[in-house]
This record gives sequence, structure tokens and C-alpha cells, in this order.
Amino acid sequence: MNKMSIHKLLLCLPLLLIGLAGCTGEDEPTPTDRKVSIEVTMPYPLSLEGVKGSMAYYWNKELSLHLLISQQGKKSLPLTLRPEAIPGEGDKVRFDVTIPHDRFDPSKPVTVTGSVLRSEGTRAVAPQTIPVGGGQAIKPKGFGGLLPYDLLKEIHQPLFIQPVTITPDEEKVSPVKLEPKGQLLFLQFHNGTDEAVALNTLTLKSADGTLFGTDAFYDPATGEMRGTRGDSSPSLPLDKQEMLSPDLVAAYLVWLPSEKLPKATYRLSHLTEDGKEVISEGETPTDLDKSLSLSYLGMKEDGTLEISDEPVIEEADISEGGDPLFTMNDIEFWVGEGEKRAALVIEWHDDKQPDAMVWGYRFDGEKTGYDMMMAVVEADPRLSLLLGKAFGGLDVIFGMGYQFTPTTPRAPIILDGQKLSNNGNGITFVENAKDADKYKFGDESGHWKEGWYKNGYWVYYVKDNRLDSFSYSQLVYSLRHLVDGCWDGWSFQDGMESYVGRPHGNKFVPAPLPDKK
Repeated sequence: MNKMSIHKLLLCLPLLLIGLAGCTGEDEPTPTDRKVSIEVTMPYPLSLEGVKGSMAYYWNKELSLHLLISQQGKKSLPLTLRPEAIPGEGDKVRFDVTIPHDRFDPSKPVTVTGSVLRSEGTRAVAPQTIPVGGGQAIKPKGFGGLLPYDLLKEIHQPLFIQPVTITPDEEKVSPVKLEPKGQLLFLQFHNGTDEAVALNTLTLKSADGTLFGTDAFYDPATGEMRGTRGDSSPSLPLDKQEMLSPDLVAAYLVWLPSEKLPKATYRLSHLTEDGKEVISEGETPTDLDKSLSLSYLGMKEDGTLEISDEPVIEEADISEGGDPLFTMNDIEFWVGEGEKRAALVIEWHDDKQPDAMVWGYRFDGEKTGYDMMMAVVEADPRLSLLLGKAFGGLDVIFGMGYQFTPTTPRAPIILDGQKLSNNGNGITFVENAKDADKYKFGDESGHWKEGWYKNGYWVYYVKDNRLDSFSYSQLVYSLRHLVDGCWDGWSFQDGMESYVGRPHGNKFVPAPLPDKK
């Protein structure tokens, strides 16, 4: 090779090396962000033995997921994600998470921690800390029990993710479980005094100082609760607007920012009808070591609190019939709206079960026994009512029917083979009482009692308080004015031999909801 050829080769060598380097680069994959999917499940529903219903955590679009990703000492910036779609059950939501390649090795597992936050408006904002305010007390939905509802819309209880390791398998959806932080209490306040009271404030004291004060906050980055620890919680305000009648029970859900709360004592403040504040002290410490603890607090005349984890129910006067232990807290089927409550009992005495069923009625303002009866019959597709005119044109009850298996439309009321119209609401009107002992019911397997002159009649019993005895009403139900906590009872008497009525039996049952068999 001559000198000229060597010189040319030396000139071409750098270009050749550059070309080879370019070919090598084309063979190496370009680094990209990694996508992983996680399915985040809310905590299991909470329930209490002896308390109807349950409480559940549900996803909603007001919530967002706050994540921190870590790998071998490296951490991501906070990621805040909103659920794109929420399945019908609402208990779990899938999120797609991007793992940035410039911070993490995509071939190795990553660890995910974080929490659920309430979003601010339409934007998902990740706050540095979440104030928890020392505790919160709310009135749960339902009556005496708890109905399923979105806890996170009602109460500021942090939910956090225990650290979860996610592998590089992109096809796999990684399960993530949320855990609640703090202590939930379900409290039933029983008014054992002889006058209506307004609940005011509740204070708890703990023997080991595990409660956090009003400066408490939750750190989403670490999953830790921080703040001043003290021997008592702040005074939690209760609903002062509702007067709690004697012997009635009010239910509250209380959340406290505490890891554990053993040996707690209660202090309750309530206001009398004339505005005087009364303090009731509980002397016996209570262990609140369950995920949802029940305490029954009975306000007594001497200013003490009777505390139990089992409801204490006083027996009603049953000298004129009735169930001594059935309370409004046992009712499942409620109709109407308002702060006041009344109960309706209907008993056919026909040896068919269930009998002596009880419905609940909520109302405000002035309402009558007629208003309650109409509202219940229209709301319950199993019930049918036959009304007629008597006593100078007043609507009176001639007959009542009940279908154990409801039909659409409801079973008709029949006279001389002719089906009468109830306009779809279960209420049939006739002009007068002349045929009041001749009507039949279209469902022979259900309850049916009817009469006015010969068969018998529906006896109307009333009392203004559960503990009182029933009394034979001296007024028709359209002239009976309901009061908060009152009971109306309808009991059929066969035949006309007696005009003192037929008392209710001693076993009441809650009327089932429309979708129950």
C-alpha cells in the first residue's frame, strides 16, 4: 500500500467509527416511562352487632389519590390522580400510574405509598398536610342503625396506603388496599330524664394520653398523624337544633384522631327546655379497642351517665297491650321527612305472620294520624286501605289489606264481584258505610280485615310516648295531632260484642322494606 492510500484510510477512519457508533445506538432501546395499573380498594364496610345496617367507604369523583413512588432511596414528586370511572359498587377504582424513566430503573420493582384526599373544586390538589381538627361528630343517616353511605363525604377520616411493592410486569393490575386512620365510635344517647333535652357537647378523656388535640394533622407523604397529644379530646359539638324527647335515642358517629383509645370516660353536656346546661359524667372507663366501637350513653336524672356496650331499653307500660321492648330504633320502613318522628302499628289478629307490623313517619309542623296513615299506605306497595264516609262526612277506615308478596298493580278491593279502583296508590274510597261488611280483598293469602256494623271494626289506639300505655282514642285519626315520639296503633276487633277494643299483642315486628321478601 502506498503512502497516498494510507493517508486516505486515516482520513476515513473517524467517519467509519462514527458510522459504527450510529449503528450501535440504533440497536439500543430508547428509554421510556413505564406504565403500571393499580386497583385501589376501600376498607371493608363497618358493622356493629345488634345495630341494623352498616357503614361503607365508597369512591366518588370528589376524591383523589395522592401517591409517592420510591425505589432504592429515590422518591418521586407527589402524584395526584382523579378516578376516571367508578364502577357501580364504588368500592374499588383502577388508576394508571406513570413511572418516570429519568428517576427510576424500569426493570426493578417500585414501592407505592400514599393516601386519599378530597379534591378542591375540579382540580386535584395535593396539600402538604391534612388538618383533622381534633375530631368530628355527625348524625349518621338512618334511624337507630346505620345505612350504607359514603363515609368520606361525611367525616374527615384519613385513609392511607400501606407500602405496596409493584413489579415490572406491565400486564398485571396490582391490588392496593386502603386502611383507615384514627378511631370511629358509634354512640347512642338515651334520654332517661323526664323532659326533652338538646344535646350540646361531648368530651372524652383517655387514661394513657393517646388522643391528639386540635392542632392534629395527617401527613400524606408519610402516612403519619402528628400533633399535640393530650389526656382529653376537644369538646365535640353535637346537634343543638333537635330536642331529644324522653326515652328516645339519638345516634352519632364520632371520629377521633387517635391510634388507640383504651380506658376512655365520657362527659356530656345537654340543654334543658329552658336553656339550662346540665353536665352528665361517666365514671366507668370504657375500652374502645375495635375498628368501630359502640357505646350506649344513658342520661339519668341524677346527672350521671349509664354506659354500656349493649343498648338498655326500658319496658313500656303494656297494661293496654303492646310490645314492651320494641322502640323506634327497631323500625326499618320510614316515610316522610322532618325532625319529628311517629310510629304506626297495624295488627290484623288473623293468625297470619308477620302481624303487628310497625312503620315510621318523619314530619315537621302540624300533622295528624290521617296524614301518617296516608303517607305509609302510599309508600308501601304491600298495603291497601278502604276508606268511607261516616261521622258526618269524615273519612274513616273500613278495611285494611296487606300482601306478603306485592303485585303490580296492588291487589284490588272487591264488592259483589266488581274490582274497585285504588288509583295505583293502594287507597280506595267509597261514599258511605252501607256496604262496609261486604268487601273482599283480591289477595286471599294476605292480611285482610274489614267491617263497620257486623264483622267488627278497626280500633284506634294512641299514646304520646313509647313508655306510656296505649289508650282507646276518643278522636278519629284525622283529628289526632301527632307529637314527636308518639305511637298510633290500629287493631282489628272481630264482632261487635265489645266496645272497649281489642288490645295489641305483645310482639311487634318491623314492617319490611319494599324490596325485602
